[in-house]
Amino acid sequence: MGQKSLVRLLFVLAVLAGVAFILNLVNRTDSGGDSGGRTSERVLPDFALNEVAQVRIKTGSGELNIKAGDKGWTVAEREGFPADVTKVIGLIKKVWDLKPIQTQPGGSTLTERFSLVDPSKAADAPGKTATVLSFLSKDGKEVGALWLGKTYDRKENQPSPFGGGMSTTPVGRYVKAPGSEDICLVNETLSEVVTDPADWLNKDFVKVDKLKSISIKSGTASDDWKLTRDSAEGDLVLDAPKAGEDVDNLKTSPMKTAFSSVSFEDIVKADEIKDKPFKTTFAIETFEGFNYQFVVTDKNDLNELFLKVDVTGKFEEKRKPGEEETDEEKKKKDEEFAAELKRKQDKLAAENALEGRIFKVRSWNVENLIKKRSELMKSKEPAVPSPADGAPGGLPGGLQLPGVNAPVPAPKPAESAPKPSAEAPKPAAEAPKPAAEAPKPAAEAPKPAAEAPKPAAEAPKPAAQAPKPAAEAPKPAAEAPKPAAEAPKPAAEAPKP
Repeated sequence: MGQKSLVRLLFVLAVLAGVAFILNLVNRTDSGGDSGGRTSERVLPDFALNEVAQVRIKTGSGELNIKAGDKGWTVAEREGFPADVTKVIGLIKKVWDLKPIQTQPGGSTLTERFSLVDPSKAADAPGKTATVLSFLSKDGKEVGALWLGKTYDRKENQPSPFGGGMSTTPVGRYVKAPGSEDICLVNETLSEVVTDPADWLNKDFVKVDKLKSISIKSGTASDDWKLTRDSAEGDLVLDAPKAGEDVDNLKTSPMKTAFSSVSFEDIVKADEIKDKPFKTTFAIETFEGFNYQFVVTDKNDLNELFLKVDVTGKFEEKRKPGEEETDEEKKKKDEEFAAELKRKQDKLAAENALEGRIFKVRSWNVENLIKKRSELMKSKEPAVPSPADGAPGGLPGGLQLPGVNAPVPAPKPAESAPKPSAEAPKPAAEAPKPAAEAPKPAAEAPKPAAEAPKPAAEAPKPAAQAPKPAAEAPKPAAEAPKPAAEAPKPAAEAPKP
């Protein structure tokens, strides 16, 4: 054997040895050897998930039953209302695929510590009993079951925002198969396993598209209204408006999408809301041929109200061919028309299934639509009176001081004019003082005389501004006489020549 062949053989043997080592390690891990308690064995190895026709959840405080039937999965505690199929099927598959991260023998002490006490012994360990999750076949036979205990919380490296130590995050749960003494820790919290029926309902609700008209009946005819529009992109206008009515588009525009995204919280029975009469009715017509009628109650203290809905529809069954359509175009358009018609029919069938139910909804879904007819109109701003209109006590421009009952009267121009003339003599008494300045050239005498009229011409300006606050009006008038007092200066010098 050559040297090259020997090297190749040794290389192949090394590869095979490595593969054998890896396979041996994997087998040991799967069988539980040297794996720290880990195993690939499922928690419920005999769970026949394909036979499941009922899911039952039992706790110390309640029970929930979800059943499969001719109409799919339904919630028995809600009179057979459709269940959330995705959630139900997801739970069944999750439980079937559960694998333990760690397994340890149980006992009375551990079962109580991990809240896995037999529910039939609840009196011996209050608050420590397991949540029992059972899966039944069509004939009621149990094909799988699991007891759920407390969650496993991972500690985080930060203080809890609620106080009391470090923050924790649920990452797993302790579970136990009935009849087994082993307690398993799995990496699923199974937080969806609760007995509240509302958490398992299919929350798909009616959806109004392409609204054509909406009207309201409140029991008071004067408050009722109807809004319509000509196209799916147009604005809503008031139907049969009365004289003087001017609708505010800012208030009606949100109604274009009325009930387009409404959702519900739960379903209730009629005898549960005997004290909540249905008062308001909405009628909606769409461009697609759907007609909706919603009736609602007043909201309660929790901002909830109750609602019923009735849906009808009338659609075109046949398409009208266009002119000069080719066979290919006709086939394509017929197929599109058929698909659209089926969509409408399926939508109508799904929404018809909601009839006869009473839904609990949040008030914000509806209360913005419950408006009186007068509340849809534009606000009318009161006319502001002005002095020219004979309004007593009006400020300049007809303004009024807010919060003052009695208007402030404007000062009258005629009364303020005489005030400057009464003060004019005061400067005249001071006129002789400049007599010592007589040697000034006489040629300058005419200048003050020529300038004297200017202040006199300016004096009326303050009088024209009399409507300004009374405290400011006298200021210009008091200054007007100053030039007049200077005019006598040349007159005293005239005799010397």
